[in-house]
Amino acid sequence: MADVAFVPHQQPKGRSWSLFSWTPTSVTLAQAAENRLLSRFQYFKPASTLVGAATPQEAREAVQETTELPTPTKDISQDIASVQSTEPNESLIARVGLVDVGDGQMINTLVIDRTDEKLHHTTGAGILRRELSHGSGGEMVHLEQDVAPVEEVGRTGTKKKTLVMAHGYGAGLGFFYRNFAGLSDVSGWRIYAIDWLGMANSSRPPFPKLKRGATDDEIVEDAETFFVESLEKWREANGIDSMTLMGHSLGGYLSACYALKHPERVEKLVLVSPAGVGKIPEGQEAALRRRGFLPALFTTLWSWNVTPMSVIRTMGPWGPSLVRKYTSRRFAYLDQSDADDLHSYIYHISAQTGSGEFALARLLLPGAWARKPLHDRLANLKMPTTFLYGAHDWMDYHAAMSAVKGMKVPTRIARVADSGHHLYLDNPMGFNNAMIAEMVNKDVARKGVEDVEYVHVNDRR
Repeated sequence: MADVAFVPHQQPKGRSWSLFSWTPTSVTLAQAAENRLLSRFQYFKPASTLVGAATPQEAREAVQETTELPTPTKDISQDIASVQSTEPNESLIARVGLVDVGDGQMINTLVIDRTDEKLHHTTGAGILRRELSHGSGGEMVHLEQDVAPVEEVGRTGTKKKTLVMAHGYGAGLGFFYRNFAGLSDVSGWRIYAIDWLGMANSSRPPFPKLKRGATDDEIVEDAETFFVESLEKWREANGIDSMTLMGHSLGGYLSACYALKHPERVEKLVLVSPAGVGKIPEGQEAALRRRGFLPALFTTLWSWNVTPMSVIRTMGPWGPSLVRKYTSRRFAYLDQSDADDLHSYIYHISAQTGSGEFALARLLLPGAWARKPLHDRLANLKMPTTFLYGAHDWMDYHAAMSAVKGMKVPTRIARVADSGHHLYLDNPMGFNNAMIAEMVNKDVARKGVEDVEYVHVNDRR
């Protein structure tokens, strides 16, 4: 595979500070929040620099947040950009960069690879560089990273396999910060995590307008295409022949759409608490409107495409408090440092200019029911498919139990203990165990997996 196609000296286009977001936010702050989460890699030693600031104090000031938001607890110059393990004969290198997918649009990408330390680390043209700039007071601040190329084969001499991780709605690749270290321990794999186009720290182009006279199916197809084809362009830019594709929630829905459109590029599909699998019960939407004022108002706002992110933006100085109420309640088990950094990350990626978020109402009905359910469409998949749910997930795994009856490929459905919809955060060890079982093709029916209950296994080939 060609080296990762990171673009030097560029900032994603189509993103800006919102007029209604009174609490300061910026591309730089969103990236800094992401980096603080990624700096929690186990066994890694951060090794990055903030270029353009003469002193560590200037570096801190360049990314200083308001008192309403958690203040960085360490010098931003220690944020992750290039990290290595301390193992004597090999190293893990993690890189974050922007991949050009055409028309000036960038997809934010994390890649983790294991490379032999004996490889020559040059400082020439082969080095990848990420330089993300943000103008502030006439001064440019650059967050830069340099890393050496990676080898193509694993330790066994076989070609490396590829895992691509795709986040859900309102999230970003930083949400997987508790999983990267464990998954990267698997030999022979290169791991990518991406931000969908229009979300998190990827470019935020204007979301395509509705076409006059478009049918419901055409509206859904146009929204799916926005994400599916940008992922395909990302794959082409990185020279990836085929991958194991993992998507969470709405990212699971979109990953399934990609696998249906480009089956030759997906070796295995892992759908993590995917949205849009089940069919909406007959009369469900009409019943919601009849339940009273608030449910009817919610349905109306949904149809107007009023997103949670737009609410955060328009709440001005109360936006961060709204996010903190959510994170402190939903992720109460996190220690204070993790909770603060996750809160900062969610706020800053939510407060940026709206783009991909506006796909939600075109793809889903209230209650996460798909306008064009995956239930019957999944029968056309050509690759082994695994569904993962949290044991206390609000997303119903019975929808997958019904869907697999019509599927002609190997299928598995599993529930991860002590977890809900964000199972990768709630129980990272259990989630990693389930993912590693897929990566190494473990015979789960015979051997089982710790913290994972398999409610359906059909490994026929």
